[in-house]
Parts: sequence; C-alpha cells; structure tokens
Amino acid sequence: MEHDEILALAHHNPEALVTFIQNQEEKIQRLEETVRLLEARIAELERQLTMNSRNSSRPPSTDGFKRPQKERTKTGKRPGGQKGHEGRTIEWCETPDEIQTHRASVCEDAVLLLTVFQPNLFRNGRCMIFRRHRSLLPSTTQRR
Repeated sequence: MEHDEILALAHHNPEALVTFIQNQEEKIQRLEETVRLLEARIAELERQLTMNSRNSSRPPSTDGFKRPQKERTKTGKRPGGQKGHEGRTIEWCETPDEIQTHRASVCEDAVLLLTVFQPNLFRNGRCMIFRRHRSLLPSTTQRR
C-alpha cells in the first residue's frame, strides 16, 4: 500500500488498518522463520562441503580428484624447444644388427575397411612398409 492509502484507511476505517498490520506481522514472522530454516540448511551444506576422508568417516573414494596446483612462475617463454636450441635424436642406423619382418594375417573385410578409412596406408592394394628404429641400451639390472 502507498502512503496516501494507509492515511486514508487510518482516517476512514481504523479497524481495517489494524487487520492489515496484523496480517503484515504474520507474514513477516513466516518469512523470518523461512530465513532461519534456509540459513540452517546453508550452514549444514557448507559443513558437508568441508568434510573429506581425513576429517570424517567418509571413504577416500568420495573425496574426488583435486589436482595439485603447480607453483610455477611465468618466464615469458613459449613451451617447447627455444630458438637456437640444437635438437637431439637417435641417428638412423643403415646396418642394423637385426631386422624383423612382421606380417599380419588380415581378413579381406578389415583390409577393405582400412582402405576406406585410412587410404594413405595402402598403395596398389598392399600395405605400405613402415620403418621403425629402436635403440636398445644395455641393461643395468642383474637377474639372478
């Protein structure tokens, strides 16, 4: 209600004004009770959020995964090798100690699927040859 309406109601019908005020007081009490209940619920939910396996009887699997934050300072450099850095790689050996040939027995349907989805693997209907290089370091462990 507006200010003028309240004054008119008080002047012409004071009983109606009393009823209006009582209704407003009841409404305020209901709203205050709702606020108290909601505040209690928020406090309980916040308490549950702070619980984990270390401060409650919950199992560790309910903790969830929280990745540790890396404390790195920014250097301004981009990730990866920097300009002027000499790269290192294992040199290709033209005369290897051992050559292994791996042949796969494949059904025609699988070859057909591969030729459709990965056509760069095949030339003239045959699988291209891939060369792989592996350097074996001498073992440092002793077996007994």
